[in-house]
Amino acid sequence: MILVAASTIFKEKQYFIIMSNFFELDILPETIEDGMSLDTVVLEQEIQDHNGGINIADPHQNYVIQEKFLRQFVPHFYNEYTDPTGKEILTIIDRYKDITGPCSILVDSVQDIQDLMTIGYQVAHFHYILGKKHNLKGKFPRGCCGVSSRNVILSLIEMGYPNAAYLYSNNTDDHGYVALPFVFKNKDIQGSVIIDSTSDSLCLDKINTRNDVFIKLGTKWEYTSNGTNLFPIKICAIDTLKEISESIHLVGILDDFYSHENGEEYFKKAFANPLPIPINREQLLI
Repeated sequence: MILVAASTIFKEKQYFIIMSNFFELDILPETIEDGMSLDTVVLEQEIQDHNGGINIADPHQNYVIQEKFLRQFVPHFYNEYTDPTGKEILTIIDRYKDITGPCSILVDSVQDIQDLMTIGYQVAHFHYILGKKHNLKGKFPRGCCGVSSRNVILSLIEMGYPNAAYLYSNNTDDHGYVALPFVFKNKDIQGSVIIDSTSDSLCLDKINTRNDVFIKLGTKWEYTSNGTNLFPIKICAIDTLKEISESIHLVGILDDFYSHENGEEYFKKAFANPLPIPINREQLLI
């Protein structure tokens, strides 16, 4: 087996079937391909130097760790009983008054995309620690895809990424996860960084990796679990958050009035509105 370089976190994989070979990449590729992902197994080891020594792969891990420290990386964490109020949502999105519809981030290089993926992974990783610490729904990550995804998009928007969107698939295996749509400048490539903060809750008959982060290209794609495509049928993004800012609870984002109901159309609109959103590399830990 060729081990992936510690400084390089791309790997090739088929979803939920980890390939036996990891490919060492001393130089980043010049372009992005569908399915590229982060090697989250390696990242879980590297990030322990920055997360208080927590090993989320250890089933006996003690999650006694300061809340204030964790919330640096997940500014918004709510459980099933403490959804944010409309006023709190307004506080998060108030700086983005000019954004009135779906949007994407304009990137210049593969390095930009890798950094964006890493920031997304870090939010998901620290959210995982919080989920375990608070025993979210009494069974985290099982049954916690929705509340987890909402926490992740609110945190990413707060951190400066208004293109973050919560994707929901109401199929046999209904599931929620997060996307960061992007447009690769001068490459004619449109895609999304997918962040699944509860990926290990899928396919109950086998063990999955935690906090999967990968690339899906185009406006229509497949993300499968148990033979079911989890492509979203409902999407909540910054524009729908604005619509519900006067509501009492965030759970209303799945109401028909508040959600984009066509995933393909949503991505078309997001890619048609690329914004020069700066990637804050001071947020990178690894």
